Amino acid sequence: MPRRFRPLTRSIVILVVGVGTGIVGIFAASPPAVAIAGMLVAAVLVDAVRFFWSESRDPMAQLIRSADPNPCSVGQSVTVRLVPQVDGTRGRGGRRAWVPEVTQLAETVPVPLVSGTKLRGVDAREHNAGLIYDLCPPHRGQWILGPCFATRTSALGLWKAQVTDSSTCQITVWPRTAALEVQVVAPDREGQVGAKGFLHPHQDNVTVRQYSTGDDFRRVHWRSSARRGELMTRADEPTDSDRSWVGLILPLNAAPDVRELAISLAASWILGLDIAGFEVDLACGGQVSHGSAATHLTSLAVLTNEQAGLPLRDTTPEGVSLLIVAQSATRPIPPGLILHPSRGRDRASGSASALAVVLCDTADAALTVESAGWRTLQLGSGTGLTEACARVSQVLAPVQTTRSR
Repeated sequence: MPRRFRPLTRSIVILVVGVGTGIVGIFAASPPAVAIAGMLVAAVLVDAVRFFWSESRDPMAQLIRSADPNPCSVGQSVTVRLVPQVDGTRGRGGRRAWVPEVTQLAETVPVPLVSGTKLRGVDAREHNAGLIYDLCPPHRGQWILGPCFATRTSALGLWKAQVTDSSTCQITVWPRTAALEVQVVAPDREGQVGAKGFLHPHQDNVTVRQYSTGDDFRRVHWRSSARRGELMTRADEPTDSDRSWVGLILPLNAAPDVRELAISLAASWILGLDIAGFEVDLACGGQVSHGSAATHLTSLAVLTNEQAGLPLRDTTPEGVSLLIVAQSATRPIPPGLILHPSRGRDRASGSASALAVVLCDTADAALTVESAGWRTLQLGSGTGLTEACARVSQVLAPVQTTRSR
């Protein structure tokens, strides 16, 4: 770790006073003055030699930075700990590598996170106290914490060494989310409608086959595998009932608060459908991505305004679909940008749902989206995230799962 040694102001003052006193003592033939001058100069030099020697024998240990939780959501408190790495080794002088001469730890925090930073009290009596502080990220994104700058002082406080620890830690801040519940019903073995929640078909009614390399482990039928002594996987293919889709249409000149509301609503939809057991596809930034909820939330966390303004890829939303459209204040949404929802299932029967949330204060954009076949929900630009999620939960029809058996 790079170090910079420098004398403190008091050591320079003492050195100047000592030299000056010595010169005066010599000209005045005053042995006491010369002795005092020698002690002052010797104190500065001895403290410097002792400090340099101590630094070479007991260097500062590398710092370990951790953030919990990581990833986190906007507004969620994150605890960051910056502590020295303790491996039980000792220096040649019998002391641990981390010596209690560190008087200050200065952490580098990105400017957008500074306002939400709160330092915690650290017990100075603890040998490895380090630095602990809380962050409350006000914005989504990925941020780098570090490096850290430590200041170590000599025994007499006359010299200091500034040590730079270059280790860093990246935290991912997901968009702000709110509770969004999706009513899901499923028929049981006798064809009766079950309770709200996501249900799998009964284990005895599943057609299985031998496991092949590349099959998804989530489709392994463990009861048949245990009975036959080899891995067996479900032969039925996933249907639209366990799939979900969310798409974003955000003009480049959309208001920042409207854009963030749309992104947060999409993140809340992803979490709600993931809890209900659906596989969610995310369409934004000119592409459609498949993956876990955490992957989608990370994509939304780093979504830039330019990426958000890219048109959606020409695909057909499948399964339970949510389209989020933000209307620009100066330019209407071209009808050609609006995708058509899937027509493969009868929406009136409740087996599939397609809803478009239009964030605007006029009805023109809602009519454009509705003409493409979507059921529309218009929300004003001043709508909060909690209210938006509650309205979506109320409007969206219960989704009935009809897996093949």
